[in-house]
Amino acid sequence: MTKSGSGVAAFATVFLSAAAVFAAPVEYHCDYKVHGQGGFLSEKAIFFVDEAKGTAKAFDNLVSAFHRKPITAELSHPTKKRIQLDWKVENVPINTDFKENFEVNITYKATINVTNNTSKVKARIDRELRNNLSASGRCTVKK
Repeated sequence: MTKSGSGVAAFATVFLSAAAVFAAPVEYHCDYKVHGQGGFLSEKAIFFVDEAKGTAKAFDNLVSAFHRKPITAELSHPTKKRIQLDWKVENVPINTDFKENFEVNITYKATINVTNNTSKVKARIDRELRNNLSASGRCTVKK
């Protein structure tokens, strides 16, 4: 093999190795500062992302309480540096100060900036309750 041929082979090996690293499933362990009130957002969350398969799962305190294991989240890639996960927790019981009991569905959206591992989470309740629930923080990547 010529020098240029060995250079191409080395480049191909590095490129394929890098592709394998990017294709591997990733866990984002995130710590958040919660803004707002209501207890519907967690200070810690774990997101399991497999970009090669286009799949993701979310796990936080509320998911743990109702499902005991990570639940499926819809994965999207709005920009090259940001991934987005959307998931829903249904039939969450609410007790109000007025002795009223009912259930709500909560829709979550988390974005993770994959270049600096910052993250934001928003929660939207399907009732006329305070819907200014958000959190922001940093994530540690585990492969």
